[in-house]
Amino acid sequence: MLHLQSMKPATKSNEHGAKRVIRRTGTPAHRSKFARSKVIAGLRLLPGMSTNQIGTWGRIMRDVLDRIIEHCGGEDEISETQRWMARRCACLEAELIFLEQKLATKRANGDEPTETDLQLYGRLASHQRRIADALGWKRTAKDITPNPLEYAKRYDREREPAL
Repeated sequence: MLHLQSMKPATKSNEHGAKRVIRRTGTPAHRSKFARSKVIAGLRLLPGMSTNQIGTWGRIMRDVLDRIIEHCGGEDEISETQRWMARRCACLEAELIFLEQKLATKRANGDEPTETDLQLYGRLASHQRRIADALGWKRTAKDITPNPLEYAKRYDREREPAL
């Protein structure tokens, strides 16, 4: 729930007593990681839920999110907007997995899946594909090229005879 008092803008009075709003300067990128919400800072997967509370669905989402981030080049290469899209894609994947389980269970019991379940599955899969299109299907390789100077120093150290 929002607390309106904490959202009041800062004001300053001029020489005539009129109040004006003081605009905050600086960009959000200048704020500390700890001044952001825990979800946006990457410290929590979901708001108000610890790692122990997220359950199977949350673990699937977290694992898929980690894989997508690696696919996009890793933590150092992914942009913030790509991270947002990756979260959405991972969330849809967790839901799709549970829907697949529901459909398979119905089939195993000799029942037909409902049209609603099939339509939902199709819509979610289609949304996920569109997000994946935006993220890119081609894997972005992480640059693991060693620094030539560091490589040469390590090579020299390995060749030195032990005393």
